[in-house]
Amino acid sequence: MSHRRVDFHNFGILTLRHLPDSIKLDDEYKKLKKDHTIEQIAWSIIKKYDL
Repeated sequence: MSHRRVDFHNFGILTLRHLPDSIKLDDEYKKLKKDHTIEQIAWSIIKKYDL
């Protein structure tokens, strides 16, 4: 019940290191979250970055 919030950006948890560039997972999620399921978002990221 704490009012403190953790900013996960500070830990790099929401950034996937994929050479040559990093993938900002939180940005990808925010762009697609209104019209897509989490599974669709995951597949979109996989296809977009050829993972």
